[in-house]
Order: sequence, then C-alpha cells, then structure tokens
Amino acid sequence: MAKPVLSSVNVFDATEGVIAFFKIYVSYTSPNIIKEYEYSIYDGSDDKVICTSSGAYSNLSYTQNNGWGFHISPTEQLVNREENYYLRIRIKLTDESEYGEYSSPIVLYCKSKPSIAFSSLNKETENIIQMSATVFEMLYSYIKDQGETLKTYKYEFYDEDKKLVDETKTYYGTISHSFSVYGLEANKLYYVRGMATTKNGYELDTGYYPIRIGSVLSNGDYAFEAENDHYNAAIRLTSHFVSATGSPNGDVSYVKTADDKYAVDLTNGTKVTYFLRDQNKNLNDFDMKFIVKPDCPKEIVELNWNNAEYSVTGTLSILKRFFTDMNDETEKLFAALKINVDHDTYLIIKSNYIFAEKATEYLFVDVVCKNGYFEIYIESMDGDYQNAVLGQALLDCCIIGDSSVDNEN
Repeated sequence: MAKPVLSSVNVFDATEGVIAFFKIYVSYTSPNIIKEYEYSIYDGSDDKVICTSSGAYSNLSYTQNNGWGFHISPTEQLVNREENYYLRIRIKLTDESEYGEYSSPIVLYCKSKPSIAFSSLNKETENIIQMSATVFEMLYSYIKDQGETLKTYKYEFYDEDKKLVDETKTYYGTISHSFSVYGLEANKLYYVRGMATTKNGYELDTGYYPIRIGSVLSNGDYAFEAENDHYNAAIRLTSHFVSATGSPNGDVSYVKTADDKYAVDLTNGTKVTYFLRDQNKNLNDFDMKFIVKPDCPKEIVELNWNNAEYSVTGTLSILKRFFTDMNDETEKLFAALKINVDHDTYLIIKSNYIFAEKATEYLFVDVVCKNGYFEIYIESMDGDYQNAVLGQALLDCCIIGDSSVDNEN
C-alpha cells in the first residue's frame, strides 16, 4: 500500500474549485498504477469532515513534474471564508482491494479573489493628464470578513511601446505609498501598471492603464508670469503651482484671483492630492490657494513629499470649533494642516479663526510654505466667487516676516 504525498494548493475561490496534485513513492510509478482515489476535506477549526469524494483512475490527470491531479469541484460544501480547511487523500493501487493510508493533511484557503485598480483612472480609455508630472495611487478591494489582506505591492510605468521606464520598490502591507513620475512629454502615450500579492498567495495585476499627456503647462491652469531677474541676468517664471507638480487626483477647475494668480476650485466637494517636489530633501517654497464650501469637518487637500529618509503627508481640513473660553461663545471655522511622518502625527498647524455664521457660501484658503515653515489663512467669500475680488487683506496675509512669498521653478 502506498501513502500519497499532497503538494501545497494555492488559495482559490470555492465557487470555481481547484486542481490538487499528489505523488506516490513506490518502486514502479506508471501513471495507471492507481485504480481509485478518495479525498476528504475537514473544517480547519474542529476537524469535522465537510465532504468526502472518490473517483476512478480515469478522473485523474498526470504530469511527470506534478504527479496526479484531481479536481476539487465547486459543488463541494466549501465556502469562501476567513478560516481554513484541511485536505487528505488516500489511494487504491491496481493490485490492491483496499485503500491505503491517508496522506498527511495540507491546508486549503478558500477566498474570493481581491482586486487592485488605480484611483480616478479608466482602464478602457485614455486618461488625459495636463501636467508633466503626476501621482498614481492604487486601491485594494477585498471582502473584509474573509481576511485576505494585502502582502506586497509595487508600481510600474511604461512608454507607448509598453517598455518599462520606471518602477518602485516592492512595498509591504496595506497601500500607503503613491507613485510619482516626472518629465512627461506633451502628447505622448504612457501606461501605468500595478501588481500585488495577498497574504495567502493571490497574484494581482491591474493591467495597463493608458495615460495621455495633454498640453503641458497651459496658461489657463498655471498662470505663469515672466519676470526679468536683473541681478542673475535671467528670466524667472513664477506661479502659485510651481512647486506642486503632481497631478490632482480629482476633477478640479481654476478661478482667477485679484492678484492675477489662480485658485483651485474645490466647491464640487473634490479632494485633491499633490506630490510636492523637493530640492536636496528640502521642501520648495510655494503658495497654493483653494476655494471650498464651508462644509466641515472635511478633508480637502493632501500634500505628499519626502524629507530626508522620511515620507511626509500633510492633510488640510476645514474644521469647526465652539469656543467656551472666549467672551463671544460662538462657533468659529478654521483650517488645519496635520503633518504625519511615516503615518505618525508629527505636527498640526492651524489657520486664523472666522465666525461660522459669516461663512455661509464659500471659503478662500491660502496655504503658504516659506523656508520650510507653513502658514495657513482663511477668509469667507459670499456671493459669486467666480467674480469675487479677494481683496488686499488676503494679499497682505501672504507676507511672512518682511519677505513676500516667491515661487521659483
């Protein structure tokens, strides 16, 4: 009598079934040496038999590398779940009248296959991006009750011939890293792709998402201004977007302000994410302006950058506070930028406060970074914000110390 040895089985969907393989070690191993087989599947928590099935040699497949294969049918009493099952098999050789010894058990994992995709991108059509740099982020979808969490993931970027031009390292755990690419050429076609593995062995692939780069650096979006720098004998370009070279991950438009710059219109409720460029691991100066509705609490902007060996995320939110320690005892609105370093809260920067009752329609939020320090200012905007004149008071707020904020490329 021969005792079979089962090979490990990859995680599978119980509604689709799987093929399991075994080998036997006897002096003569012709494929047709087996007459019958019988396998049993046990509940992983209490060793209760879930099902038992048997079949003749004609139901087996055979390859020299894998041995004999048998199909675990989706009609078996298996369900996709967090707990595992166990599988054992025994066989009857052609010259035997009884089954031999059961194999040692192996683990079966039955899970619905998770999926990965790119946020705000369409796989079936070209995704138009109007910037020479952009940020991609994957989304992981799975049935939480089954516990098939993510193990590893990575990003890849390809040219129009699907030749690899950039990739990230392999990250571990839940998705907490985005993927930034720079120097993209106008009117060129690129592809972004993501790959991942799960805890029990599913291999996931987003496939190729087509990315078409539109007219980079259009004046309508960037409002670049040329300035003659006599001291350095050069022309300097300035813009409130010059340091934020990442592409927003939401649908945004732009509103011209009184200082002939542009604010990002987020009144449709979109949250945007930017990756900020650094120079020698120091954050470049910038001045970004946003127009939002006074809905709170609400996250409106996420800023990502690298600082030495750390990954930094800044989340800008609109918040409301009821003051009981002030004479007026009224609700006030403010903006707050929470800085996380490697996912741990490092610092919270708050703006000025304004009366909530006066901010009935729109808020103007100004985020300024100068020499590595942040300042945040908010102002209520009533009426038609498209035609609003933002006023000199806000422009005065953009002065830090004695130096106005310049944004240099």
